[in-house]
Amino acid sequence: MELETLRFANLALLDEAVTGWTTLVRSLETLKQDADDGLRVQANKADWSGENQRLSKAFIGRTAGEFADAHAQARSIRNILRDTRDELKDYRRKVEEAIERGLRSNLTVAPTPGGAFTVTMNVHPDRAAEGTSVPRHTEADMTALRDEVQGILAGAARSDGSATAVLKALVDHSRLGFADSGYADRDAAAEALEQADRLAALARKNPEDLTVEEFDRLDAGLARFADDGLFAERFAAALGGKGTLDLWAGLNRSMVNPELMYARREQMDELQKHLGLALATASQSDTAAMETWKRDVLALADKPLEKNGGMPFGGQVLSNLLRWGDWDDVFLGELGDRLVEAEKKFTHNGAHVAWQHTGSTRGSTTRAPTPVGTR
Repeated sequence: MELETLRFANLALLDEAVTGWTTLVRSLETLKQDADDGLRVQANKADWSGENQRLSKAFIGRTAGEFADAHAQARSIRNILRDTRDELKDYRRKVEEAIERGLRSNLTVAPTPGGAFTVTMNVHPDRAAEGTSVPRHTEADMTALRDEVQGILAGAARSDGSATAVLKALVDHSRLGFADSGYADRDAAAEALEQADRLAALARKNPEDLTVEEFDRLDAGLARFADDGLFAERFAAALGGKGTLDLWAGLNRSMVNPELMYARREQMDELQKHLGLALATASQSDTAAMETWKRDVLALADKPLEKNGGMPFGGQVLSNLLRWGDWDDVFLGELGDRLVEAEKKFTHNGAHVAWQHTGSTRGSTTRAPTPVGTR
């Protein structure tokens, strides 16, 4: 952040934004309560039957849920704006104090073109008026002031940049409706995104290079953030569709990393569960990145993951991760259609048994996919 921006930006606009969002949060809280106590309760008490019961109750439940999601998202945005405003005001106070302290030591902090700043001597002792005492300073004093101001500006830039990142992620999380991710403060949302990036970097490693400590970090992180919408979307998007499938397929090849498999065989169930939960949460997001993830995964449902063909197929690997979590219904329907098509193709429309080897010779191989893993 530039010196002049921090010193003279109109932070009153942030005050107005926080006040406006606080008013909206209160209003949505009332609407959420009315939807829960009114719409949802009355719908559950109603003596409906047939299509009216199946469709109307579900619609009313979803509508009431949207009020809850809107309230959660508005509260998160308010909290993020409030934290950022308070921090920027604090950084402004600190930089003004540093500048004043410098002046008392005959040092001036001044902006330069391009957004930088300089620390210079305010009045040279040789040019001071006769009888005027000029405060003494050293090169170390100039360097210390420069570093202090630079540190304050860097902190303000991190605060502002973090707010931009989490607000964009929060708003983009749900293209239709509202995101249900709620955060008490900006740092909690920022941590979710940071952890997603770190754990995705671990998950992208070659399985043969993954250490036991890294396995534990990946499992613990997924367990902690599996229900966090921003984390889950960022994590899945960073892996990509094929990367996600390669991760689980690679970890299930026992001879790829024997040391890890020996040390953590009993913990594979937990990792499978936590990964599945995180991906289920991510599937509820309709960001462009998650739409690409879904499209890529569906395209691999009936295709081998290995370059040289053979098994496992994408649909087999993903099926092992569908046991936990609330997956997007539309995605599950499309995946089911792909798997039915694959079964028909590999079994010649039911003429053979599906999902297992059906025979092999040296010259040719006729096979249907077989499930990978039994967990």
